[in-house]
Amino acid sequence: MRKLLHPVSITLIVLIMLFSLPFMFSKKDLQLSDAQLRKAAHNHNLKAVPKSYEEILKVTSNPSHPPSQDKIALGKQLFFDTRLSRDKSISCATCHILNEGGDDNLPTAIGYHGRGNPKHLNSPTVLNAALAKAQFWDGRAKDVEEQAGGPVQAPFEM
Repeated sequence: MRKLLHPVSITLIVLIMLFSLPFMFSKKDLQLSDAQLRKAAHNHNLKAVPKSYEEILKVTSNPSHPPSQDKIALGKQLFFDTRLSRDKSISCATCHILNEGGDDNLPTAIGYHGRGNPKHLNSPTVLNAALAKAQFWDGRAKDVEEQAGGPVQAPFEM
C-alpha cells in the first residue's frame, strides 16, 4: 500500500498545481477600445476595407488588366461555371462557398474525383481576395488575375 500511495500522491499534487496555475497569475485585460484598435491598425499600416466601388478600384486596379463592369460580370459567371472543370462537376464556388465565408470549411480541400489537396491545404477564403498582397497559401501568385489560372490547371483541383 505504501508503494501505491507515493505515485498517487505525486499525481494528485501535480494535478492540483496544474489546475491552480490560471489562478496564480493575474489576468491581463485584453479588451481594447475602438480607438486603440484603430491606432494599432494605423501603426501597422493597415487600411480599412473600401466601402464603395470607386474606392475598391483605387486599391485593386491592375494597370495591365483594368476592371470594368463587363469583366466583373464575366468573372462572376465563370466563378459558378462547372464547364471549367475536367468532368464538368466542379466550379470555383464548389470550394469557395460565398455564404459560408468564401471557403469550404474543410481541413483539406477536396477537388476533382474526390482528391484531397496533396499538400493538405484547405481552400482559402476568396472574400476580399483582391485586397491581398499575394494569392495562394504560399503567395506564389501576385494578384487574382495570376491566381485564376492555377486551380483550373491543377489536376487535383478542377
